[in-house]
Amino acid sequence: MKHLFLIPILMLVLIASMSHAQDADELGDRTRSLIEQLSDDSWQTRNQASFELLGLNMEPDQRASLEALEAYVNDPTLTLEARARLIGVCFARFRGAPKGGLGVAFGAVSPGSIEIDPIQRDARFPASAMLNPGDAIAMIDNEMLMDSLDLRAHILSRAPGGSLPATIIRNNTLIEMDLPLGSLDHLAGAASMDVRLTWRALDLRWQRLGITRNTTDTAGEQISVSQWQSAAFPQRTTSSPRSPNTRIPSAKITGVHRLIRTGNFQPRRVQLWDSLGSLSKKLIEHETLLKSRYRLRYEAERSLLETQGDMLNTEFNAAQGAVEIQRLTDEMNVIDNKLHELDKQAARFDDLLK
Repeated sequence: MKHLFLIPILMLVLIASMSHAQDADELGDRTRSLIEQLSDDSWQTRNQASFELLGLNMEPDQRASLEALEAYVNDPTLTLEARARLIGVCFARFRGAPKGGLGVAFGAVSPGSIEIDPIQRDARFPASAMLNPGDAIAMIDNEMLMDSLDLRAHILSRAPGGSLPATIIRNNTLIEMDLPLGSLDHLAGAASMDVRLTWRALDLRWQRLGITRNTTDTAGEQISVSQWQSAAFPQRTTSSPRSPNTRIPSAKITGVHRLIRTGNFQPRRVQLWDSLGSLSKKLIEHETLLKSRYRLRYEAERSLLETQGDMLNTEFNAAQGAVEIQRLTDEMNVIDNKLHELDKQAARFDDLLK
């Protein structure tokens, strides 16, 4: 007889689960309908659909989750505008979503080595008990960290309760750790997320999910230097008298009267390309800057490989570590060749700038 009392309870649970499934189906249909409206001929309809997808005036259980929206980002049937709108909605929703927190302060920063100082033992940030003052984080997910922005983005791209697969440098030894994350909301004094950091964190999240946000460049992709120069100076036209080889002031954007009154007057200026030579020089300077960043990355990678080699020599005898040491040596040779090529390119750029 006592089992008869369970029947009404089981019926209620079944009805509740069916109702929940029906609500989820309706929400999914509504989300799909709104995304289709992003391609509507009417601008007002497209705009209204974007606003409803944001769900600013809705309860959390009444709006589509970020994960549900992300499932449509790579939908090939979306127009360029619809995809851009959807990406913008995902950005806004991601920015307001809970973020992971590691519970550390940053010390000295260099490519492949970001020193950290964990906060005092705090149960809300379990990683603080795993890390020591003076530890340095070299890589996350086997990706070299170039600066503190990289590390912050990797942390913030994950939700509280997740983990951060990190390579730690401790006493010149590399240690692999899965660092558990707390919540950014519990981290006092945390810096605010600006637009650049948010995009970087979202891109890392989407990289793990296999989502890309690259859109077709309607002006043309991967234009070569010669094509760029030809566009700026068709048929080697001479410089225009309206484009002198000087810096000219541009429009002031805000607070002109206040700037004059306080004496803090620093007008914005623009550099014009007065000739093909000045354009080429600017392009070479830009390439030189990129090459220097590549060099920093390669040197950091080589340093980590050397540390791994030292560890192997300590832990294994020559026979045991021979294969692994040979692999590290081969990788360092590849990096050395890349550095040598960068040196040759830098020398060519120096000659061109003379």
